[in-house]
Amino acid sequence: MEWLKPCFPRFFEYDILRGMSFLAEWSRRRNKTLPVGLLIEGLERLNIFKETGGLRIGRQVFDPRGPWSGQPFPLLEAVAGIGDVSPYLTKQLDQVIERLGPEYTYA
Repeated sequence: MEWLKPCFPRFFEYDILRGMSFLAEWSRRRNKTLPVGLLIEGLERLNIFKETGGLRIGRQVFDPRGPWSGQPFPLLEAVAGIGDVSPYLTKQLDQVIERLGPEYTYA
């Protein structure tokens, strides 16, 4: 169930927002029907990570209890605080919401 938490930085890791972003971009580029219900369900699952300033990081790959096998470095540590709002994740979330269109509201 860890994949339901927004992860940053991701490197090779998958998370729910990465999947939603892929679907939204795939729909746009291929001119395919957007899986609206699936994206709305994903947005609902992300609610616990959303706050006024944006989307908070829910996990990181270099957690000592996680799969990370390399050494952390200053930039990695500077952008990856669990619970911190991530401008990158927030932008990606905003793009998914924008792709859904104005008839879908997300609070």
